[in-house]
Amino acid sequence: EKGMFGRPNCLILDEIDGADAKASIMGLVNIIREEMPAKGAKRQRRKPYLRRPIIFICNHKYAPALRSLLPYARQFDILPPSPNRLVSRLKAVLASENMTVIGGNGLLYQLVSGTGGDIRSCLYTLQFASARAREVAQKEWEIEGLKGRNERMVDISHVLGTALSGRGRGMKDERTDLMGTLTTIFRKVKMKQTTGNSRPKCTRDVERVLAAVDVFGDNSKTLDTLFINVLKESFV
Repeated sequence: EKGMFGRPNCLILDEIDGADAKASIMGLVNIIREEMPAKGAKRQRRKPYLRRPIIFICNHKYAPALRSLLPYARQFDILPPSPNRLVSRLKAVLASENMTVIGGNGLLYQLVSGTGGDIRSCLYTLQFASARAREVAQKEWEIEGLKGRNERMVDISHVLGTALSGRGRGMKDERTDLMGTLTTIFRKVKMKQTTGNSRPKCTRDVERVLAAVDVFGDNSKTLDTLFINVLKESFV
């Protein structure tokens, strides 16, 4: 069907690597593999075939659910933005909302680092800090009787610094993805021996792996991926 401008609709499927139903993926594969029917063929006997490109968006293209789809897809890897570019973009967003960080870019870099470069978590944190800072500023302006309060620039340095206290984890989304969970399982981490910590290293490794699996939350997907990849990975 055509859209409101007379052009074919664009089909975009997001988070396709999270599809648990293999039948859905195989249905898409069958549509892609189906050849275009010959002219004059009866409409009732036609099988569904691909009439336009389909855009699939995923976090991990090697997820088990996408194994049958990969041979038919043209793949584009989108790299995450650099911290400098992300901080520059966050400053532009703040400026458009009449907000600023007088303390410099240090807090914004701490925010980017604490959220792992997740733009959504950064924006959520800035939204929270901006709302709180504007509320405090409004009360101060009312006491001083200042006019033009909506056009004044608001500094969010103090509120943002409070939100990022504790290594930036105060506002960080602690959820992880499947690839991060697998990396935790298959990779050893060198831990420094701290004073008073008498637990053996193997115990701490097990706790670290169990914590990563618990944060991810989807145990069935973790087990399926481990079953496929455990013999291919080297535990280093």
